[in-house]
Amino acid sequence: MPFVSFGRPWDVASPEDSAHLWVDVDGASGTCAATEHALTVGPRVAFLGWPAGSPTGDDRERGWREAMTDAGARPDLRLSAEERVTEAREQVAELLATTAVDAIVCASDTLAVGAHVAAVAEQRPDVLIIGFDNTPAVEALGLSSVEQLPELVAAGTLDLLMGSGGRIERRAAGDGEGHVLVQPRLVVR
Repeated sequence: MPFVSFGRPWDVASPEDSAHLWVDVDGASGTCAATEHALTVGPRVAFLGWPAGSPTGDDRERGWREAMTDAGARPDLRLSAEERVTEAREQVAELLATTAVDAIVCASDTLAVGAHVAAVAEQRPDVLIIGFDNTPAVEALGLSSVEQLPELVAAGTLDLLMGSGGRIERRAAGDGEGHVLVQPRLVVR
């Protein structure tokens, strides 16, 4: 039965050589773009992500690290929180009380909301906060965020499933053409 999964297989040595077709969002490129934007306000850009070991979170952190390194900035402000506003708020409040920070790039909009609440409470409205997912919550707060572009994920899935003939095809994965990596976009507010 032909199928395409949403999400790359993180448990194989090389997702490009997967045994099945897949479509995923390039989280690293999204946080890289967010970090490059954050660096326009200053070099002290923190990353607020999930605990290490989350493949998606680690991929998003990689984009932050690459952008920081490419800009000659130190990727040394890495915070970790579970996917909860209160935990994110606590982590960021502690950071802001002790460290000069220009911006915080977050692995999700939930973490960005927590970071925003902490920045407001610490009277630091100057700290740029950028989320990931572009949810209505961050839009309402006026926060920038990385949008995953689900319409491109759906189009990539259909392209892999239907092939060029417009009908469902059996296609081999592992040939370098068995996946689509969607480039998200940064929505700046």
